[in-house]
Amino acid sequence: MDYLSIYQKFVEKSNEENVIAILKETGNWETLNALHLEIIENKPLSYIFITADYKHDVGGCFAAAMIGVYLEKKIITEIDETYNQDYFYLPVIIKPDKLPEIAKKYYSEEIAVKHELIHIADMLQWINDDPEYIEKAIEYCYESATEENLEKSIDFEVKKIFRLEPQAMGNDFDSGEDMIIEPFLFGMYMKYTCKSRSEYIKIKIADYIINLQNMYEKKFSDKKKSVEHFFQKSVMKYGKKLFGNAPYNKIQKVKKDKLEKLLKSNMKNIPSLDFTARIKTGRGE
Repeated sequence: MDYLSIYQKFVEKSNEENVIAILKETGNWETLNALHLEIIENKPLSYIFITADYKHDVGGCFAAAMIGVYLEKKIITEIDETYNQDYFYLPVIIKPDKLPEIAKKYYSEEIAVKHELIHIADMLQWINDDPEYIEKAIEYCYESATEENLEKSIDFEVKKIFRLEPQAMGNDFDSGEDMIIEPFLFGMYMKYTCKSRSEYIKIKIADYIINLQNMYEKKFSDKKKSVEHFFQKSVMKYGKKLFGNAPYNKIQKVKKDKLEKLLKSNMKNIPSLDFTARIKTGRGE
């Protein structure tokens, strides 16, 4: 049985209570601060939808995020006794039970869920094509990064952004989510409406890469030059298709241009700044 088939067998409506029990027994229910779980039957891919306590960070997202849960092999061999990986990566979609006012105003849960479903489909296909992905994810994800594996960790995370995000961001834009929103001062927000699909995707991906680099630089504060070098190297490897030649430099320019666009769009009309209560921003998946 291939990976996708195991996922489809596990994520069946009839298995809902069993999934809840497994997450509780493995400690994942508490880790996710889960309040409610429902398996949503959907074509072509059903999914696990978890509502979490809004007081806890859900990946810095506005409406929904995809989170991977690692289940031990013994749980999966009940479905497929030939499964030979140590862990099974189970993607779930999680949302907070309450949303900040600005999120309600500008972000759609429906679009956010579609975004995460694209991630789930792409992730399952990736694992299907490369069974070693799970081992790599455990060893090289940001949370597992060490000075010894720093370059491989950055390469893994940058590759993941460029492989998963452009198509999901493109769907957001196609669904009408074309606005860039940034915190300004005293709870105010600046807003800029993108003129094209390409502009929207590039701004969002540039933000992801820059935020990720900042996270690594904070975690490895005495290795900032190495972090920057490894990001330049990985972005050069994976970012040319989206940004063209010299993609790392293009990303820095996109960041600079975004700030200018936000200022130009808002400073000429101060009332357009949104005073809705400030929310946390972050990487989002």
